[in-house]
Amino acid sequence: MQLCAKGWALQMSYSGVIFDLDGTLIKSEINYLRAWRRAAFKIGVKVTFDLYVELMGLNRIDTIIRLTGLWGSSSKATCFVDESQRQYDGLVAAEGLVLRPGIETLLEHLAAKNRALAVATLIGPEFV
Repeated sequence: MQLCAKGWALQMSYSGVIFDLDGTLIKSEINYLRAWRRAAFKIGVKVTFDLYVELMGLNRIDTIIRLTGLWGSSSKATCFVDESQRQYDGLVAAEGLVLRPGIETLLEHLAAKNRALAVATLIGPEFV
């Protein structure tokens, strides 16, 4: 792989690539936002887009901690996170996952070069 920075050409070799799943390989953001909105409505809490963006990418525990601080209730935060996951799972079951543009081509290119591929994710293996 050739990388050029300020006129310097660098040769870089690699034997494999590790990808994150959510937001990198798949376009998950819109379904998470939809799931959050549905869960907020069902539980009766306010979730703004700014809050969603602030918490995007956090794991379950850190999200619950942040929401507990905001809402003053760990049970409400836990209920919301659990419900939003159920909503997300339902959306994925009904609509499937959507790859980001160019990912399929990139994966085919890497496979043709016999590069090892791996996925690192916090979600369950059933989605990988």
